[in-house]
Amino acid sequence: MPSYLPNTALTANAIGSRIYVYAQAYHGALIEAKGQLQDDEDNNKVNVFFAGGQETIGITTRWRAKTLQRWAPKLFTPIAAAAIGSTRFVMFLDDKNILHDVRYRNEDEGWVRGNLSTLAVECAHYSKLAASTVSNGQQSFICLYYQKNEFHGPVTMVSYTELKGSWVKGKPDMTITPPATPPPPPTYRDPPMYGTSMTAVKPRRGIGPRSQRDDKLPVLYLQWDTHSIAHARGDAIGPIPGLEQFTLSPHTSLTAVDDPESEDLLCFYISNDNSVRMVKIDGDNATRVIDRVVSPTPRSSIAAVLPHPDRIILFYQLWDTGDSEKVNIYAKTIEKQGPSSWHDVDTTDLMDG
Repeated sequence: MPSYLPNTALTANAIGSRIYVYAQAYHGALIEAKGQLQDDEDNNKVNVFFAGGQETIGITTRWRAKTLQRWAPKLFTPIAAAAIGSTRFVMFLDDKNILHDVRYRNEDEGWVRGNLSTLAVECAHYSKLAASTVSNGQQSFICLYYQKNEFHGPVTMVSYTELKGSWVKGKPDMTITPPATPPPPPTYRDPPMYGTSMTAVKPRRGIGPRSQRDDKLPVLYLQWDTHSIAHARGDAIGPIPGLEQFTLSPHTSLTAVDDPESEDLLCFYISNDNSVRMVKIDGDNATRVIDRVVSPTPRSSIAAVLPHPDRIILFYQLWDTGDSEKVNIYAKTIEKQGPSSWHDVDTTDLMDG
């Protein structure tokens, strides 16, 4: 069983009832851990996360016969994940900070390299990644956000089009008959923080800044250089009123989930006292939900999914006692028990699967 890299990046994705978590192994390869919601009859718990095993994504191995693979993930690479149907995509950076992707379509094909690297997109060495899938009703698109290696570290995107099976620089054209030249990407300049954490959710009415031209693009959440959280969509970006009163740590880890039916957008971040806090973002305002979800290892990444309208699974890291090279990843099941009322009901070690 692979050991996780301490302070590894974390990202998670839910496809139906199946939940997939991605992290980096101690020697650099990427790991996919699986799980799902099911009842824990022994402890009288309903719909909690059960770990279902993990495996190394073999084609991302950094070293083969003591030879460094030139396109393998760099150590401490940022990781983003998305899905179109049952096909899973994982994106990362190599040692030259070039974007790459691998995908898993079925068991026969296994994990294969994608074509994102053909764009030769060089990110800032401090860049994190965030991805979300959107649709125009006829096909799906993946929007992948990163920071450019420029003054102020502007955030921009590349996008994947399902029917073409390829990536382009910039936002996807979601019209029925796209033009030959893709539209220019939105670019979020000052004041994104250098190395800001980023997280993205699917668009819906009532979240994110207004952007008439790009209302079908994901809503991106990131940290400003004032340490507050901002939201962005298309070419629009702005602060979220109400979050100024909360204490975010510099370079906090961010993750967000959204339930369009209940219009619950929940954001998790790490505070100055190293607590993971949970807030609800309602329109342009934020309110506190849980003050202290958990205290992870310092510099832990966090990632969350919403596989069911009343269940959030939050992933985070904790040191394994007595082993300086080992860090464990835990999954916390958070249950909705009433309007804006969420409670921690279970914790699972991913190594238990």
